[in-house]
Amino acid sequence: MRWHPTPKGDAWKQAHLAMVKGLGKRLWLRCDVCAHDLMVEPEAFAASHGLDMLTPLFSISRALRCTQCGERKSWCRLEPHGGVRN
Repeated sequence: MRWHPTPKGDAWKQAHLAMVKGLGKRLWLRCDVCAHDLMVEPEAFAASHGLDMLTPLFSISRALRCTQCGERKSWCRLEPHGGVRN
């Protein structure tokens, strides 16, 4: 038995920056190697990297590189429910 069910279909691949903004959430960027993580506003992330707000989170995750250790084993998700806002 697995804790997290495997998503059915490709709907999760279609999530994009504008959807994150519409939900009032931030992006959670995390490295699997060194556990460095960061919460950023989707508009600021898009502006600083020259991305369109319709850029899928899936393609962002594939292009990420950790700023601490340099590894390409990072991911991009919505901040967890009830995430702390600064």
